Amino acid sequence: MKKTLFLAVILACQLLFGVTIGATANYVVHWDKAPRDTKVWGVSLNTLTEAQAYQQLDGKLPHAVSFAKAVFPLATKISQNNLANWLQREYSPFGLSLQNLYRFMAGEAVPAQQTFLDRGEIWPQLEQLAHTLNHPATASQIAYINNKLVKKQGRSGVVVNVQASWQSLAASRGQTTVPLIVESTSSSPSYQQIAAIKDKLADYTTYFDPKDKDRTNNVRLAANALNNTLIAPNADFSFNSVVGDRTAAGGYLPAYIFSGKQVIQADGGGICQDATTIYLALRQTHLPIIERHTHSLPVYYAPPGQDATVYYGTLDLKFHNDTGNYLLLSAQTGPNWLRIRLFGVANALYPVLEKPEQYWHQQDGLK
Repeated sequence: MKKTLFLAVILACQLLFGVTIGATANYVVHWDKAPRDTKVWGVSLNTLTEAQAYQQLDGKLPHAVSFAKAVFPLATKISQNNLANWLQREYSPFGLSLQNLYRFMAGEAVPAQQTFLDRGEIWPQLEQLAHTLNHPATASQIAYINNKLVKKQGRSGVVVNVQASWQSLAASRGQTTVPLIVESTSSSPSYQQIAAIKDKLADYTTYFDPKDKDRTNNVRLAANALNNTLIAPNADFSFNSVVGDRTAAGGYLPAYIFSGKQVIQADGGGICQDATTIYLALRQTHLPIIERHTHSLPVYYAPPGQDATVYYGTLDLKFHNDTGNYLLLSAQTGPNWLRIRLFGVANALYPVLEKPEQYWHQQDGLK
């Protein structure tokens, strides 16, 4: 038993001695050469010194990322150190693991790691680029200005996918500049939808007495809030939602309104003319009216029974856009007039309006 154990120890010592001698001999013969058939990203290290291998492989490390023709350099000092340390181990048999040591002795290739990039070094740089490049989508715009439809193209949103970009860099396999993985979000409305708006579907003008300065102030304020309102397909327009509450803080002044059969003063008096003018314009179209209320007494700025009264939180003017396209509502005022236009995409149900309409009260002589 003791003899057998003694022989086993002797054999182990001989094996260890042989390994040491073999490794030393191989190191002496191949003191500055990589193990046979070692390749990294297609580059054979067989005939290269350690310095030559570093120079070639460093040139294949991803040192930059790109987006939309712009190139952003990356700081890769730690990653380059990873490459240098790996090559040092690769070229020195004494730095290898026991398994790779046997491979080195046999002249077999040592498998190369997939990437030398350091996540802790690269990830924060990708996050900083995302902070710089990310932006939300901006909608295309349209406005009726100086008797023209003015259109402005929006832009798509950009979101850098940091996780996917890191994975792409780590798997780049020698690609020096790697495109960022970017997700795009489309703008709404798109420019194509905005560009389609070119036809006048409704146009109506009513008149007011500019001598009533407080009332005129309110009519103009509401018109400013309504002007260039864009109404999406299948959406509902709400006068109260667009104009908001009529308060002194919002600039509205006390003016006469109808309360039942009485005439009283309240903040925002007069803006029912804005609602009425919209309603009169809508009557030129087939747009469905969802909500409309008439005054308790006749008004001078609309034909009998064709007015629309509004009161925030209680009475509203609403209609539905069933044209299948966007609508643009224009509300403009002059010295003594309020004009509402509605622009969209004309079709058989919603034809182009050939002649605008207007109304004035003959008795008051408003024209």
